[in-house]
Parts: sequence; structure tokens; C-alpha cells
Amino acid sequence: MAEKYSIGNSSRKIAHLMHYILFITVLCIILLVFSRISITVMEKSSSTILQKINTLALALRDSTDTPSKALLKEYSEYEALLEELEDGLFSPGRLLVTSEKLPFPAFSGEKEHQAYREELVSYAGYLRTLNNRIMRGIFLVIYILLGIVFLFVLGMYILFRLFGRSVDHSIDVMLKGMDIIDTRLNYESADFFSLPPKAPEEVKRLNEMVNRIDRDILLDQYIDNIEGYGGIPEILENLAPVIYKIIPFDRIALAVNDQAGRVTAESAFTKYQGVFLEPGHSEYLYQSTLPQLIERGEGRIINDLPGYAHKKKVSESTMLILREGIQSSLTIPLVQNRRCIGFLFFSSLEKNVYKPVHIKIAQRIGNRIKSKLYHEYMAQELIAESANAMVGLMDEKDNETSEHLSRMSRYASIIARKLSRRDFSVSPGFPRELLWFAPLHDIGKIAVPDSILLKPGVLTDGEYAQMKSHVNVGLKIIRSMNKRMVNILNQPILKTAEDIILGHHEKYNGTGYPNGLKGREIPLAGRIVAIADVFDALTSKRPYKEAFSVEKALDIMENEMTGSFDPYLFEVFVESLDEIRVVMDTYRE
Repeated sequence: MAEKYSIGNSSRKIAHLMHYILFITVLCIILLVFSRISITVMEKSSSTILQKINTLALALRDSTDTPSKALLKEYSEYEALLEELEDGLFSPGRLLVTSEKLPFPAFSGEKEHQAYREELVSYAGYLRTLNNRIMRGIFLVIYILLGIVFLFVLGMYILFRLFGRSVDHSIDVMLKGMDIIDTRLNYESADFFSLPPKAPEEVKRLNEMVNRIDRDILLDQYIDNIEGYGGIPEILENLAPVIYKIIPFDRIALAVNDQAGRVTAESAFTKYQGVFLEPGHSEYLYQSTLPQLIERGEGRIINDLPGYAHKKKVSESTMLILREGIQSSLTIPLVQNRRCIGFLFFSSLEKNVYKPVHIKIAQRIGNRIKSKLYHEYMAQELIAESANAMVGLMDEKDNETSEHLSRMSRYASIIARKLSRRDFSVSPGFPRELLWFAPLHDIGKIAVPDSILLKPGVLTDGEYAQMKSHVNVGLKIIRSMNKRMVNILNQPILKTAEDIILGHHEKYNGTGYPNGLKGREIPLAGRIVAIADVFDALTSKRPYKEAFSVEKALDIMENEMTGSFDPYLFEVFVESLDEIRVVMDTYRE
């Protein structure tokens, strides 16, 4: 049992003690405000520098053997930015620029150009690591200050209320609370203690405050380790037990908003059986009320979802979770750089469970999740767009027009989306990756001479062998990019692109190239793109042939190209013809 402390009747001692507590509390509040401002400045400084590094990377890509004028201009602006941060009157961002600096782009020749590009990538990774380290330090200071402020303020209140009475429980809670917070900040397990039933109300509130601070610290520590959880589904599963202590839910889900205007359920964690809204479900953004959240830029609470659906027209996804028994929901838009990249959903089987305070906590969680989602998502998109620009250079060299690439990539995405609704082993993000990376299937043709690509007659055996080499050339290009992405993001985000290039010329019966793979030895992405690519080639007009009808193309693929395609995927493709025809009409040449 804790030692009993008594204040007695010495008002002078109490007054001195309260003065000391007040002084320390005010000092902590000032330091807390300063730390909060430091976080804002650091976030802005880090974002500005990294945006400039990205601009440098784009300018570097357009340089060849020597630095271009655009690259030199961007580097000059980069140096000016560093000087501005270093000279600022109040600039915590100076910590990002004093340790290391990107050298002047004075390369000459392809090897030095490649070396400088690798140095640029390494420097960007270094900045992110340094920024995370600094931010963790500032957050650590904030947690300590918050704990001190809360405990001291409540300590003053307790001393005032209990003046002249025993304050044994309050002192015990304060000391134990400080010990718990200190233990948690050191990433160690903390043991809680129970209060006696007759403890004063102020002591109970103090105990609740300590528990809440401890939960917040624990949540932040879990989120700090977010990189070690793997993909988004693993992140939700690992965070769910901690989140549930702060936000009530029976279902937590994440959806991605893509450039095609579709919202796709990427992953979900549920505490019940009978799920109808499965990962992979996709619908157009305009078919829901989510655009309203993007416009407002804030979260939304619906505490009576059945009543809401009765009064308003709701989306298909809402109808599906109503079938699951969901009664209330909380939705947070994930906005990064003024772009909504997705949504975080909390749902409950009970009505009226969400309060305004839950929105703030959910936004805090969403802000950390969206960073991982954004960097993986944008890295894939950036590489896809850059590589597609490279593919676009071949439009006049080859028959693969931009319309062909748009159609076949959408055909592939449609097949994958329909497949994901049948086979839960298919990743919900797989259709999006096919949409982005299918246009890269023949990127290796950039190394094939025009004399072979444009030859009107039959290719010789040697020329045909050189034509087939484009697969290995494409693999080499994408694998090199993927290796660099692993170094930066710790994940092989271009695996689907590799599978597409490797497998799109293989045949299901094993007679394809380059490796003669057979059946399911061929990557799924390659088998899907093979169907989409051949179908569009058959239904498109070319200099050497007229466009075949859909029916004629299907007949050729099924009867004249027997054994070329995965029969199950071909069946899925045929079942998707209504959607396929819409794409054909929309992206007609």
C-alpha cells in the first residue's frame, strides 16, 4: 500500500508548491507550442526539398551525356532553397541541409550520368530517413511535455480541492502515471494499477487521463513501425487491436481513388463473418457521396446508416455493408498534395457510436497511413507515366498507338477486376497495376532496330530472334527500376510490370517465348495481358489488314489460336464483353 501523504494546514507550503507547479506548467506549454510549430516548419521544409529533388530527377531524366539547361536551372533553385532554409530566423529545416548536400551535376558521359542519378536517389532516401528521425525526436518531446502539462495541471486542481485533506491517492496516481509514461516512451511494457472504489472523483479523472495518454503513445509507436508491417492489409490487421481501444469499430477498410475516377476497396479488417463488400469491389466516384468529402476536406460521421440510406440514394458499396449489418460509419478522405488518393472507413454494427473526437483521431491515423500509400501509389504511377512516355516514342516506329495501349490496358484491368471478385487470392490493387503497367509490355522494342520493326515482309530467322529479344530487354529495364524502388521504399512495387513483360508472349500450351513457359508457370499478369493485347490487335485496323469484328476476333482466338490462352481467363474475358465494348467505343482510333 502506498505511503500516506498529508497536506495538513500549512497553507504557505501549499502555496509555494502550487507556484512551482504553475511555473513548470507554463514553461512546458511554451515548449509544447514551440515544438508544435517546429513540426509544421519541418514538414513544410521536408516537403519542399523532396519536391525539388523530384523536379531535379525529372530534369535529370531528360539530360543525356551532359547536364541540360533545365537541370542546371533546377539545381540552382535547389541551392537557393537550401540557403533560404539555413538563413531563416526560425528554421528547424536547417537540420535537413547542414549534414549532407547534393553535389553539382557536372557529369559527362553515360556512366557519370548514371552515377549521378544513383546519388540523387540515395540523397532522397537519406533526406527521408533524416526527416523521420528528427520528427520522432520532436514527437517524443511533445509526448513528454503533454504528460507533464496534464499531470501538473490536474495536480494543481487536486491540491486545491483537497487542501487540508489527505491526498494519498492523487500523489500515488501522479507518481505512477509519470512512471507509466516514462516506461512507455522507452518502448517498454507498462503495468497499470487499480484505484480503490472510494477514490476521489478528481483522482479517477487523473487516472483516466494517464491511461488516455498511454494509449496515444502506444498508437503512435505502432504507427512509427508501420514500415515493418508489409502491405496495407497487414498494416490494418496489426493496427486494429490498438485502434479499437480509441475508436470503436467492427470493420475498418481502405479504398484507393485512381485516375480513371474509380474507387476500389484495397483492403479490409472485419470482426465478423458474412462480408459482402469484398476487397476488389470497384465503382465510379461520382456514383457515391464521397466527392462531397473531398470538397470539404474533412471526415464525416453517419450514426444511423440505414436511416441515411432510406432518405438518400446511396452507392452499391453502402448497400453491401448494410447487408453486413453496419449501422454507423466514419469516413476520412486521404488527401496528399491536394489530391485525394483514397478513403479510410470505420464502421460499427451499432448506431450512434461515433463522436467528433473520433474524427480527429481517425485523421491522425489516416495521415500516417496515407504517407505509405501515397509513396507506393505515386512511385508506381510516376514510373508508369515515365515509362509510358518512353513507349509513346515508339508510336511511329511500331503499330502500338496510344489508343491501342489505352484499350488493351483497360481490357486487362477489366479481366483482373472480374477475376478478383471470384478469386480472393488476387490482390485488390492488381486491376489498377494492370491498368498502369500493361502499356509497358513491349517497352523492350525500343532496342529493336527500325529496319526490323518496320520491315514489310517476313522476318528472317535472325531478325525474328532479334525481335523476340525485346522481352529480355524490357525485363532488364523494369528490373533495374524495381531494384531502385526496393532500395527507396523497401518493397518491389514493379513486380506486376515484370510479370507482364515476362509472360505476355508465352502461350498456355508452352509454345511461346522467351522461356517456353506452360500453363500456370506463366505469371497471371502475363496471361491476362496476352488476351487483351491479341484481342485489340485483331479488332484494330492496321496498314496490312482491316479491323475484325468482335465475333470474328473471338472465333480466331478460340479456334485458330487454340492453346495460346488460359481457358479460364478467356472465359472471364468473354463474360466481360459488355464492359469491353464500352472501352472500344470510348477509345476508338
